[in-house]
Amino acid sequence: VKLNLSQRAFARVGLLAMGLSVLFGVVAIFCDARRCYNLARHIQASVANETTLADAFHSRYIAYFRSLTLCNWIQRLAFLTGIAATVIYTFSLVT
Repeated sequence: VKLNLSQRAFARVGLLAMGLSVLFGVVAIFCDARRCYNLARHIQASVANETTLADAFHSRYIAYFRSLTLCNWIQRLAFLTGIAATVIYTFSLVT
């Protein structure tokens, strides 16, 4: 079956969006692991009264937390875009 231009476009958008969703999901897992590591090191440095080191780990914790939040938003948006494109593609095949 030969697909028309809009069907090919929605199929490609769906595949691209799902790929981006997976990619940003993996990056989010990495950011979450680094965030937890930096929080643990911040707590260790705080207990040892190493304020400079504790501040450095806390700033990295905040940076990874922001990155995690951004990756989660992009992942959800890409996933929803992929679902919408797939639904539109499927309905265009039926009609």
